[in-house]
Amino acid sequence: MYISLPAAAKYLGYSLSTIHRFVNEGHLKVYRATPMSHPRVKIADLDALMRDNHTVVAPGADLDTIWAAACAKFGLKDRSKRVH
Repeated sequence: MYISLPAAAKYLGYSLSTIHRFVNEGHLKVYRATPMSHPRVKIADLDALMRDNHTVVAPGADLDTIWAAACAKFGLKDRSKRVH
C-alpha cells in the first residue's frame, strides 16, 4: 500500500520536513504513478526504516537524551544545543 508523504509523517509521528529529509538523504524511496503525480511511499518501507533504525534509549530518559539518540541514529545535526 502506498501513502502520501504527509500521511507517512503522521504514521511515523515525525514532521513532514523529517520525511522529506529521509527521502533526500536516500533513507526512504518515493514512488510516482506518473512523472507529475505526488510522491508516495510504501508502508512496508516505513516499517523497515523504523525497524532498521530503531533508536533505543532507557525508559524515562529525558527529551534531550532521546533527541540526541535519534539525531545520531539518523545522521541528523542536533540543533537543539545551538546558541542564539
